[in-house]
Amino acid sequence: MDEIEIKDVNFEAFASFLSLVLKDPIMPTVNNAVKLLELADRFLLPAARRPVEFFLLSASIGTLNKIRVAEMFQLEDLLEQAINNCREIVEKENFLADPTFQLISTATKARMFYKCMH
Repeated sequence: MDEIEIKDVNFEAFASFLSLVLKDPIMPTVNNAVKLLELADRFLLPAARRPVEFFLLSASIGTLNKIRVAEMFQLEDLLEQAINNCREIVEKENFLADPTFQLISTATKARMFYKCMH
C-alpha cells in the first residue's frame, strides 16, 4: 500500500505536525497553530505541542486569543504570559462583551482580574 488515508486530516497540516519532532521542523503559523495542537492531541504526540507553544508566545495574535488557545490545550506558559498582559485587555472598551472573552473559564478570568489588581 503506497498511501494510508487518515480521515479528516489535511496532508500539509499533517506533514507540518510530524515535522515538529524533527531537527528542522516546518514552523507553525498563526493559521495552522490550533490545527497542529489538535493533531498533537489526536495522535498522542505531546512533543509536538511545545514548538507550537513557543511560536504562540511570540505570535502577533490578541491576548484573548492566546488565553483561549492556552486553555483549550493546557499550555501553561502561554496562559501565564497572556495573563501577565491582562491590562491590555481590560483597558479596551466593551471587553466583557467580546465573544472570545465569553469563552474563557471563570477560573482564568479570576486570575486575570487578580493580576490586574496588583
